[in-house]
Amino acid sequence: MLMLAARDTRSGGYDFNFRMIDHMESTEGVEVDTIHHSTVPPACSGSRLLGSLHVLRRVRRFSPDVLIISKSYPYALLLRLFRLSLKAPVIHLVHHPDWLDPRRPVARRIFRWLAKWVMGMADAVWCNSRSTLDQVAALGVRPAASTVIHPGFRRAPEHLARRKTDLSGPSGPLRLLAVGNIVARKAQDVLVEACSILRERGRLFSLVLAGDSTVEADYAGRVRKMIEELFLSDSVILAGHLQEEELEKAYSAADLLVHPARWEAFGIAVAEGMSYGLPVVGSRIGGIPELVSDGHNGLLVPPGDELALANAIDSFISNRALLREMGSNSGMKANLLNDWEQTCRAFYSFVSGIAGWNDFAEDSSARTEER
Repeated sequence: MLMLAARDTRSGGYDFNFRMIDHMESTEGVEVDTIHHSTVPPACSGSRLLGSLHVLRRVRRFSPDVLIISKSYPYALLLRLFRLSLKAPVIHLVHHPDWLDPRRPVARRIFRWLAKWVMGMADAVWCNSRSTLDQVAALGVRPAASTVIHPGFRRAPEHLARRKTDLSGPSGPLRLLAVGNIVARKAQDVLVEACSILRERGRLFSLVLAGDSTVEADYAGRVRKMIEELFLSDSVILAGHLQEEELEKAYSAADLLVHPARWEAFGIAVAEGMSYGLPVVGSRIGGIPELVSDGHNGLLVPPGDELALANAIDSFISNRALLREMGSNSGMKANLLNDWEQTCRAFYSFVSGIAGWNDFAEDSSARTEER
């Protein structure tokens, strides 16, 4: 598996990749060679050309039955040029349509062309949501095979999966939780603005922002400054990255999950929150509507609209019966989603089919969509 980036990040995409690697490595008869930025020789790591040459040589030396590429566009340049010399089928993993991220117009066009050109060598594409697959198709990439397999997630422990019914009274503070790295794409700044609107209305709430503040340190600093300047320090907490047990407690203590992302290809944190019986206020963007049915287990708002976000949260502050009803619906919908074990089996089944391994068998127990 080719999986290269500038550095390690705590993200759903990286978690997915390593879980799939672990599953394949634990499968009898399967050998996995992972090319990660930490495995690239120091002499090559500072140069995309030398790094790409290292990748090409290593792939040829390993001679895989199937080559899986996750992101790694610049490091796959020579693989693309020498595609015809590679005997193995190529699967490209698309966790996020990077070419949609805001950039300067010229840089955005170049990156869009690069992504399309590199993915053009794929025999198959895996996507984490129907929305992502649609964006790949819109880019002009239409391989012979494609699939949507939702990432798994950590389900709530059984004793926490059923939400408390004795929630705070109508005048009690609503406990909000947002989970995700503090980065511009997750739009915590919009959520802080929405909290300022709620404060002006005299609404009572508390908000925990759980996520790594070091990924985009400048942006995280701006969010921290906003909280101070809007006099929200008493009700908005930047909790930093939470370990599994700490995150479990945060989900359990919350009343409402808020996910105001400017773009979200899937939303593992959304699925996790749903399994704890949390209704969700999220952006009507990317893969979020595949998890959140507006008016059923949460409310969807336009991305970047702090007023609409504040109004949606306010709906739950003023109507705790709605909170309980949608929370119950969230829990039931989460039960229909893949957990990590199901996702691992479905992904291995997909890879086996592309590789042409004899032991390939369709796993009907996992939720998989193919086109």
